[in-house]
Amino acid sequence: LREVSDKVAHAEDELQKMSEAELPFLRSGDQKTEEMDVLIQDADKMAVAVHTAIAEAQTFIARKLVEVARFSEGTARAVKEEIDMMTKRVEDGRERLQQFRSSTGDRKRVHLLEEVDVKVKSAE
Repeated sequence: LREVSDKVAHAEDELQKMSEAELPFLRSGDQKTEEMDVLIQDADKMAVAVHTAIAEAQTFIARKLVEVARFSEGTARAVKEEIDMMTKRVEDGRERLQQFRSSTGDRKRVHLLEEVDVKVKSAE
């Protein structure tokens, strides 16, 4: 169980970093174009890191559940309950990641539209 807990904790650590990467977007909407480009790139990189950590945790949990199936009934039930709680935490993290990716995509679209608007105005 400790190994499963470690994998889940790593995924949650990456989720925390993801939340911190989102803070500049939430603080102010007045970033310059170059700053926004960097923030969006960082957000995309963070999303990939979180996805990787969550996928690793889910794969590890699946392998451990196969091992737990070989245990006796009472022992397996107790261990499975613990693993189920950790699985729920990973699933919650996956939902947060999906929300982050969606909001990052929205920000990217808005940013691109603003860049296009600036270029159109300068061309006029």
